Amino acid sequence: ILAEYLRKKGYEVDVFCLQKKYYKGDALKALNQLQIKSKSILDLKIKKKSVVIDCLFGTGISRKISGFLRKTIFKINKSKQKTISIDIPSGVHGDTGKVCGCAIKANETLALHAKKIGHTLYPGKTYCGKIIVVDIGISKKFNNYLIGISFLFFCSGTIFSQPFNNRPSLSSAPFTFTSFAIVKDLENDL
Repeated sequence: ILAEYLRKKGYEVDVFCLQKKYYKGDALKALNQLQIKSKSILDLKIKKKSVVIDCLFGTGISRKISGFLRKTIFKINKSKQKTISIDIPSGVHGDTGKVCGCAIKANETLALHAKKIGHTLYPGKTYCGKIIVVDIGISKKFNNYLIGISFLFFCSGTIFSQPFNNRPSLSSAPFTFTSFAIVKDLENDL
């Protein structure tokens, strides 16, 4: 969605993705609507004066990142290009702030709707850079509910072991793959 928005604004955008079979739901829908020919994440090349927009993993990541995905994150961090993470840097656990093997070291993070617990706890906090909360149209009245639920999940059933020991974890889902884009010459506009 963001890549399409930037393309329509006239920016040159390269989108690097996993194989289509790894996408589902809204991510698959967005990929199918993409008017930019995506490239394989295995072919990642980061040009000078680019801005990397990271939305590789969502807030629900709970497994250690390894293999080519780990190499991809190291390549992005080593590039020293400005990096903006969407919602939370890939590799940072949204509920605990723990790093799942490795994580994107963002200059800025666009937190969707509100800050997550992982934005405020170490070591995740050190990966976020400047955090900007982006209004995505969810009522502020919903915040109290979210904070309460996040607290309960963050406690992981240890304080309230009886009522909550069978609850599903926010982070028990497998990786949610999206993608990331590299936008050339956007740095001067930010």
